[in-house]
Amino acid sequence: MRKILLISTRVFWPADSGHKVVLWNYCKGLAEQLDYEVHVWTFLEGGQDMDEATRSKPSFIANVGYASSVPRGEKAANLIGALPNGSMPFQCCLFQSVANSKALAAHVESLDPDVILVDMIRLAPYLDAVGAHRSAKVIYYEDLLSKRYFRQVGETGGNALGNYGKQASALLSQVANGPLKDTVFKVEARRCERAEDGWARRVDATLFISPLEAHELGERAGVTNCFSATMGAEVTDIVDPGGPKAYDLGFVGNLYTAANQDSLCCLIGEVLPLLPGRTLCVVGVCPDEVRVAYAGNDRVTFTGRVESIADALGSCSLLLAPFVYGTGVKTKVLEAMGMGVPVVTNPLGLEGIAAERGREVLCADTSRGLADAALSLLKDERLRRSVARAGQDYVRRNHDWTKSIADLGECLDCALDAASRRAGGGAR
Repeated sequence: MRKILLISTRVFWPADSGHKVVLWNYCKGLAEQLDYEVHVWTFLEGGQDMDEATRSKPSFIANVGYASSVPRGEKAANLIGALPNGSMPFQCCLFQSVANSKALAAHVESLDPDVILVDMIRLAPYLDAVGAHRSAKVIYYEDLLSKRYFRQVGETGGNALGNYGKQASALLSQVANGPLKDTVFKVEARRCERAEDGWARRVDATLFISPLEAHELGERAGVTNCFSATMGAEVTDIVDPGGPKAYDLGFVGNLYTAANQDSLCCLIGEVLPLLPGRTLCVVGVCPDEVRVAYAGNDRVTFTGRVESIADALGSCSLLLAPFVYGTGVKTKVLEAMGMGVPVVTNPLGLEGIAAERGREVLCADTSRGLADAALSLLKDERLRRSVARAGQDYVRRNHDWTKSIADLGECLDCALDAASRRAGGGAR
């Protein structure tokens, strides 16, 4: 049995966000479908508890090790040191520490994994600490952060630090979200672009959710080692979309992220006024300041964190999901379709998703178009049922986790072959 070590930015259980859903299913598939012994070495996010994470570890993960939190002084030194290096994303500086590099090197030496899979470009520099080890090195990019950041320039909402904002210092938050916010995004986007290209040339393979972005990086960096294992989604017993619902519209998202905050702002500020009398249920973790900002709107309800997104979204007649910016395959769109909830989104919400517009999903690129599409579903029970069932069939055909894990296995096999050739041993 081969061993794989996933170096992760966060504990990904419970799987309550798109990124965590992917990591959870990748690890489950690695253990149960591809016969890997799965080990995780991870940082903790703000609010995550090490003891609780260890107790609740999924059974398909053999062992979990934890990185130490990086002292503020070392983060500051990292940031200063990175200034002359235009290929070092500043976000990498927030995770790097000498102590963690030494601990990881010792951990890898003891574990002796066949594959090291790094979660996101921000942890890629840790590969320098284990570069001499025989293992195949793979980076899970998820999507092109550089592309996402370029798209985010000029947008006003949300915390530029994303989930990291929950544990960032007041000074760092002020710099990232102040008057220089757009400049920060432009600089970081360029740094990420150089890092994405550079690491793609150094590692044995890179992995994406979207095949479109895997192809884009391959063309941009001039490499052939970019793979995709697309987002899967569970197909559940359909909740009758034609029956009475507690809410007309549903929106799903972690509202600590800037993209979800800005998308919700668009929905409530531009689309909902075109749907008088219709109600909206916002599902997902939510900072107090977001909830307070919409407290005067009696048509909007916030659930906060829920045990089951399926149950919460099942109380809505449809998912209305405009995306202001972002990259990659949108988890919430596929999950809603798999649940049998009809979806209305914009073209950005369908990047990497080949669903037939007008039959399996409704799509429009203006606020008026989104409102009209939603209204057509709300008024026509037959259409609502038809789109729901067609969308569910699309997910069943195209986004099965078994196929996704098989694609992941192909990526790892190619990486193992590349590592073997690099070591002079020929193909495995």
